[in-house]
Amino acid sequence: MNEQFDAFANSCEIQIAAQPIGIAPRDMTVTLDEAEVHYHVTLRRPGADVTAQVVYWKPATDDAPPTAGEVLWWLAGDAHVMEGAQMERNLWAAAYGLPPEANGTGRLFDQQRNQCEALRTLLGDLGYRRLVGIYESEMASSH
Repeated sequence: MNEQFDAFANSCEIQIAAQPIGIAPRDMTVTLDEAEVHYHVTLRRPGADVTAQVVYWKPATDDAPPTAGEVLWWLAGDAHVMEGAQMERNLWAAAYGLPPEANGTGRLFDQQRNQCEALRTLLGDLGYRRLVGIYESEMASSH
């Protein structure tokens, strides 16, 4: 992942706890190259009562646990889409090509919105906007 996200995590003193977890159901017919290891990840800041939590996966062939920068990259991408949709379900659904009225869409939207709110609470509004800005700059420079 991008060094900017590791640097951001360091500057905000983000601490990460990543515990491997089992998942069910799982596909036992995949090859080792296709297999995944899932982690229950908790991001926190020193002295803060709030955390951001997510289930994060990596290839089973990757021995390293996730870093705060890796996880923040993905969370920033999710936040970028949510912010672009102005936290509005129909616009968010359109960004992913999902039917806005479907129950599953509603559950996914609520999950993503709650994740963004937890991230904003963890980082503060300024830190959250800075993180999304880093993501947007990276995406703009890659195109």
